[in-house]
Amino acid sequence: MSKTKKRIIFIIVSVIVGVGIYFAYRYNYIPHRKFDADKFNISTIKSHTDADTDGIDDYTDILKSAKKYVATKPKYKSKYYSDTGYSYDEYGVCTDVVATALKNSGYDLMELVNADVEANPKDYDIDEPDKYIDFRRVKNLKVYFKHTATELTKDINDYKSWQPGDIVIWEKHIGLISDSRNSKGQPFVIHNANPIQASYEEDILSTYGKIVGHYRITDEFLWNIEDKKDYKTKLNIPEMGGEVELVIPDNPKEHNWNFYLKKDKDNLGKGKTIKLPKEDDDFVDKYMSPNDFGEYDYLCDTNLGIAKVGDNKNFYSLTQEFFVYETPKAISEIEVCDFNYDNITDIVILGADENDQKRLWYFAGYIYDDFGQGNEAEYMKDALAVHNLYGVEALTDHEAEENDIDLYNYEAIEDIRKEENNNQNDLKEKMLQAYLCLVNRLDSVHSKYALIDFDGDEYPELFVDDFYECIAIYTYGSGRLEQIYYGFFGDDYRDSNGHLKGLEYSPGNNSIKDNVNTNKSFYCLVPEYGEVSNFFIHTDGLYHSNTQLIDDESVIKDVVEKCDTYDYESLKIDQPNYEMRKELERALKD
Repeated sequence: MSKTKKRIIFIIVSVIVGVGIYFAYRYNYIPHRKFDADKFNISTIKSHTDADTDGIDDYTDILKSAKKYVATKPKYKSKYYSDTGYSYDEYGVCTDVVATALKNSGYDLMELVNADVEANPKDYDIDEPDKYIDFRRVKNLKVYFKHTATELTKDINDYKSWQPGDIVIWEKHIGLISDSRNSKGQPFVIHNANPIQASYEEDILSTYGKIVGHYRITDEFLWNIEDKKDYKTKLNIPEMGGEVELVIPDNPKEHNWNFYLKKDKDNLGKGKTIKLPKEDDDFVDKYMSPNDFGEYDYLCDTNLGIAKVGDNKNFYSLTQEFFVYETPKAISEIEVCDFNYDNITDIVILGADENDQKRLWYFAGYIYDDFGQGNEAEYMKDALAVHNLYGVEALTDHEAEENDIDLYNYEAIEDIRKEENNNQNDLKEKMLQAYLCLVNRLDSVHSKYALIDFDGDEYPELFVDDFYECIAIYTYGSGRLEQIYYGFFGDDYRDSNGHLKGLEYSPGNNSIKDNVNTNKSFYCLVPEYGEVSNFFIHTDGLYHSNTQLIDDESVIKDVVEKCDTYDYESLKIDQPNYEMRKELERALKD
């Protein structure tokens, strides 16, 4: 054989070998070297959601589930599974990689796609929907992910945007992005394309064909510090008059790590004439429009929309700021609840901390007994304090530990949600729970108790004789415990043993008669004002009341004359703490 022929044969063989090597490499029959994301300074994104609550974030879970599925080496074959929809034998196709990975991460793709087909039939090219196969067709998944997932770049050179667990779709094929990358930083794909493919994890992103879709399961967070945007949502806080806006600022650090509860002035109703204190402790009338209220002025939780100062009702600030320990990096859920069972509205937030660990933040609602001088509002004078101010305060790690609350047991939010749903139960049961919680907190030695139906609604009020000096009356309404009266009754109202004397009540008529006072004197609950006030005939013969909300003597006279027509019986508040607790516990069991 001549040298020329040998040379030609050598060239032909070299070309054939070269082409063979090229195609063998292109189609991954020659394994491609794999690199980690760290080599390219690529940060791997983790989800703040854990749909199946297995302790693994969704993006990591999807990746691991895909790898676990292809490790079974499913043979490429299309079959119809009429009983499960999902492939459960040794066979599978490309869509099964995605469907199985998602299902094992908490996303039932069969049901999800079927629901979307039913909701958006015009978007799917399906003659007769069949949920057992529709979710295993590439064209349907393209529509579904476009509807429900986050759509991302299709530029393969923007390799940082391609993250493990992402979904990539070609015209007739689909796969999941791996955590391995080629020498250029482009990720491998986990897929099942045909019976003869070399591996289930291949470097094909740039070679398989035209990419028509790149999607990521939408991370279900409401707020993310990296977005640098405020988040606002409506919450129902009864102590703040109902609907309130929760504001999570874009950069909590610039706000001293505070979140905010804000009342919309437009929801305060029309302006009212209110009583304002003068320097000499007298009062003057002043009309105030809601627009005149300052951001940190105080309002009472009455449905009248009145800015009332100096009474015993629950107050709230138009803007309530509260400090957040270890500010969340992201927030996915917010629940209004009563996690500590004190019948004051609390807030629980589910999110991720700075280490991307899922956890809960607990904010306990409370009522200030006395909020100092209240001089932040221009219409309040130094001598006047605001009582019973609602606020929320974050539980510290130490406080959570003391109360056996695991901040990292994020599944507890499901229990809280279920508890809140279950609490839509009988009003009487909720009332008894509230009373029992209060009695457990109060002094067990020096306080006496009685359950009396003061207002005639068939649900008793709780009367407390506190330290043989003061009487408090509690009722249950608007989903929480309310104190409708607290007053001093000293020696003139006590016998030698410190027990009450000289007071009578009229069952069901909202009235207590004061027989110690020589003039007609009644402690009456006027429903439209929501509190018990003293109505009496003064020594000057005029009719008076200690409420700031009524200055019309004729109205006070009507109340006194009406109360004087009722039948009364002796008011006895004599049950010890332990007896009242037992009575409430028995009632809850009945």
